[in-house]
Amino acid sequence: MSVIKKLTGVVCALALCIQSASAVFAQQADTGVHTESGVAVASLDAQVDVDAKYLEGIDVNDDPSYIKFIKNQQKVGVTDFSSLVTHQAKFNSFNKIYGIDVSLYNGDIDFEKVKAEGYSFVIVRAGARGYGDAGKMIEDSRFEEHVDNAHKAGLMVGAYYYTQAVNKAEVKQEADVTLRKIAGRKLEMPVYFDIEPAYDWNGAPGRLVAANLSKAQKADLCSYFCDLINNAGYQSGVTSCKSWFEYEIDMSSLEKKYDVWLAHYTTSTNYASDYNMWQFNSTRKVTGVYSNYTDQDVRYIEMTKPSGALKITATPSGSNVVLKWDAIANAKGYTVYKKDVNGTITKINTVTGTTLTVAREQTDTYYYVQGYNYVGGQYYYSELSDGAKVAGVSLTNVDTAKLAGSNRYATAALVSKQCFPSFSNIVIIAAGDSYADSLVSAPLANAFNAPVLLTYKDMLPDATAQEISRLGAIKAYIIGGEGVVSKNVENQLKAKGVTPLRIHSSYVPDRYGTAVYVAANMDIARGKGPTDVFIAYANSYADTLAAGSVAAIKNAPILYMNSSGVLDGATKYYLESVKSTVKNIYIIGGTGVISSKAESTLAAYGTVKRIAGSNRYETCVAVNNYFSSVLTGKSVCLTTGQNYPDALSGGVLAAKNKAPMMIVDSSLSANQKAFLYAKAPSLFYMLGGESINMNLVQLAVNGN
Repeated sequence: MSVIKKLTGVVCALALCIQSASAVFAQQADTGVHTESGVAVASLDAQVDVDAKYLEGIDVNDDPSYIKFIKNQQKVGVTDFSSLVTHQAKFNSFNKIYGIDVSLYNGDIDFEKVKAEGYSFVIVRAGARGYGDAGKMIEDSRFEEHVDNAHKAGLMVGAYYYTQAVNKAEVKQEADVTLRKIAGRKLEMPVYFDIEPAYDWNGAPGRLVAANLSKAQKADLCSYFCDLINNAGYQSGVTSCKSWFEYEIDMSSLEKKYDVWLAHYTTSTNYASDYNMWQFNSTRKVTGVYSNYTDQDVRYIEMTKPSGALKITATPSGSNVVLKWDAIANAKGYTVYKKDVNGTITKINTVTGTTLTVAREQTDTYYYVQGYNYVGGQYYYSELSDGAKVAGVSLTNVDTAKLAGSNRYATAALVSKQCFPSFSNIVIIAAGDSYADSLVSAPLANAFNAPVLLTYKDMLPDATAQEISRLGAIKAYIIGGEGVVSKNVENQLKAKGVTPLRIHSSYVPDRYGTAVYVAANMDIARGKGPTDVFIAYANSYADTLAAGSVAAIKNAPILYMNSSGVLDGATKYYLESVKSTVKNIYIIGGTGVISSKAESTLAAYGTVKRIAGSNRYETCVAVNNYFSSVLTGKSVCLTTGQNYPDALSGGVLAAKNKAPMMIVDSSLSANQKAFLYAKAPSLFYMLGGESINMNLVQLAVNGN
C-alpha cells in the first residue's frame, strides 16, 4: 500500500465520537475537530507522519493503529513533567507517575533511555480487532518483546486490547488472546479494554459505531472483559476518550469497580467523573522510541500509608519460633525484624501473609513487624510494632553416650545392649553391607520390641552371635532374600536354638519388594493397615534414616520410590490393598531425589506431604521439626552423614527413646544448632567410631 504523508477529512480514531452536533461543539476544545453537515472530519491542519517501515504490508482497515491526528507539538526529550499539564485539585495529595503506551507502530524502543527520561511505566498493546465488517483480530507482534524489555529496564508494565467487539462472544475472544499473551508475565499495571470509535478512510463508521449499541450495552461489554481479566488474577480497567466516557458509555456502572484510563489531549482536563490515569498527549517525541509520536500518560497514586496498631506474638515451637500478627489496613505486605542481645536489628524476611516461622535463636531475641504499601513504584510504611521476646536456650551439662564398636556389627551389638539390657525374645537380622533392608526394618523392630542386628552374607559375625545369646532370643526375622543373607546364616541361627523367619519376596527380589513385605508383616502385627506411610528414595540411605525413628514411633512403614516418582508394581499393589486405612503419606526428600510427579502418583492413596531441606542434613532437621510432637524424649541420636554403616541399627534406639536422629557432618548448620538448642537434650547418643567428632558435640554444647 502507498505511504500516506498527509491525511485530511478523516476522523481521528480516538479524538472524537459524537451522537449529535451539539455534543460535538461542546467538545471541540479538547479534540481539535469540527463537523460539516453532521459528518465528523479532522481539522485541515491535522496531519500525521506515518513511517512506511511500520505500515508496509498492513491493511489499516483490519489493524486500526488509532494514530492520533493531533498537531505535532514539536516537543522532544521531556523530563520536566510538571510543566506539561495541570492536574485537577482532587489529585493534590496523590503521587503522580508518568508513562507511555506503545504498540508495534512505535518500532524499536530502548526502554533504558525511556526510564532515564523519567518514565515509570509502559502500557503495551496486546492486540486489536479491525473496525471493518469482518472484525479481524490481530495480535501485536512486538508485545512480548516490549513487555520483557520494559521489565528488564525496571519499568512497571500493563497491557491493553483495542476492541471493536459488538457482543460478548467477541469480547471473550479478545480477553482470551490477551490472557494467552500475558500468561507467565507479571504485570504491575492493569490490563485495559480499549473501547473507542473508529471510521474508515472515507469517514464511514466502523463496526462498533455502526452497531449503535446503547450506553448500557457498551458498559456491559467493558464489565465482561474486565471480569474475565480479574478472574485470571490480573487487575483490569477501561480506557476511552473523554466524549465517549461522557456520552457513549454508562460509566456509573464501571468507574467504582474498575481502573479508568481517560484519553483527553489537553494540558488541563475538565473531565468530572472518576479516573485513575490520564492520557494527555499522543504526539510527543520520546527519547529511546523510534517513532515520532508516542502517547503520554500520568497515573495518580493515592499515597496510602498502612494504618492500625501492629502487635506481634512469638511462640517457640520445637527448634522454631512462630511469629503472628493481625493484618492492618492498606498493607500489601509485612517486613519482619529481629533484635539481638547487643541491640542490633536485622531484617529477617518480607511476607504478604500474617505469619512467619523462623529458626529459634540461642540467645534472647526480640521480634518486630512493620506493614508496607507499594503503590506507583513507592513504598509507604506503618509504625514498627512493639517487640515480642523469645528467651534464648543453652545446652549445659549434656551427657554423651558413645556407642562404637570395632566395626558396624559390633556397633549394632552395643546399640542392642543399650536398648535391651536384659533380654529380647526376638531379633531382626539384616545384611550389614546393604542399608536398604536394615533401615526399613526399624519400624518392624520397634513393633516387635526387638533390636536390629547385622550379619555377613554367609555367616553371623561373632559380635552378633554373642548378642543373640545374651538376649536369649528364640526367634529371628531375616530381612531380605538369600542373595543378601544366605541359607548358611539360617543354619547358624538354628544351631543356636533360634527359629529363623525370612521376610522377603521371591517374586520381587529387590529392596522395593522387601520394604513391602516388611510393611505387610507390620500390618499383621498391628492387625490392620497403617494410618501413615513414609516414602523414601530407594538409592539414598540418608532420607530413609531421617524417617526411621519417626516411622517407628508412629508404627508406620517406610516404602521406596524411584527418582521419577513412579511406583513399582509391588509398592503400588500394597498401597492399593491398604488405602482404606491410610490417611497421610510423607515423602522424605526434595524433588532432586524424588520427582514432583510423586505427589500426583501418591494422591490416590492419602493426603501427601513432602518434607525436605536443601540437603540431607537439612532434610533431617525438617523431619525432626515436623514431627516434634512425637519426638518428646530428652536425648538425641547423632550419626555421620558421610556413610551409613554406623546408623543401620540406630533407628530402634531413637524410637525407644522417642529421640530425633540427627545426621551430622564436620560442622553444624544454623538450622541444626537451632534445633539442638530448642530441643535442649540431656543426652547425646553418638553412633559409631571416629565418624562423629566429639568436638562437634562440644561446639553444640558451648553454643559456638
